[in-house]
Amino acid sequence: MKRRVPRKQADLIAFANAIKSGLQSNPDTFKDAPIKPKQLFDIISATIKSEIEVADKKSYYQQAMAAKKKKMETLYKTTAEITNYLYRVCKNNKPLLSKMGINIPNERKTPKKPGQCLDLIILQQEIGGKVVLKWKQPQSGGIVKSYVIQRQELGSSTNTKDIKNTWENIWTEVNKQAKIKNQPEGKTFDYRVRALNRIGIGAESNNVTVKF
Repeated sequence: MKRRVPRKQADLIAFANAIKSGLQSNPDTFKDAPIKPKQLFDIISATIKSEIEVADKKSYYQQAMAAKKKKMETLYKTTAEITNYLYRVCKNNKPLLSKMGINIPNERKTPKKPGQCLDLIILQQEIGGKVVLKWKQPQSGGIVKSYVIQRQELGSSTNTKDIKNTWENIWTEVNKQAKIKNQPEGKTFDYRVRALNRIGIGAESNNVTVKF
């Protein structure tokens, strides 16, 4: 027969009480029991008392936390009121406010699109329609997130009217150098680079001409 003793507190106390009653009702049968009814009763009572103490402490803790929350709210409202007063009196006098632990954040700058990329050059040209371009980042404008390389096909003559004047985006790069591949052999292109960020696109760099 398995000796099952419940673990759940209420069930365990009820089980122990039932055993205590059985021991008390049959003293002759259980005269050699390892624990007397009175001892078991004391242990049951101590367990119930500890549960009451825990409940009391929980109640006290909840009351203490509620009181703390109320005091914190009072402190917050009071501090907010005096802070607003100091702002009005000091009229954004940063040194004076700083002495009181109040720091005024710097005004956020309006984001701008990047400026113009500088000094685009042909760093290297390779057979098979490959060219390496290099440039310098803009010295003005907003922060650059990436660069776009654009190209325009030139006509076979030197007459400016023969230029198609149609620029197309062919490459995106995060560095200030790009290796452009698979360019059509037998053609001539102008290349330029422009800087990008979430606000917009910067002005065009100087052009470089490559004949493949």
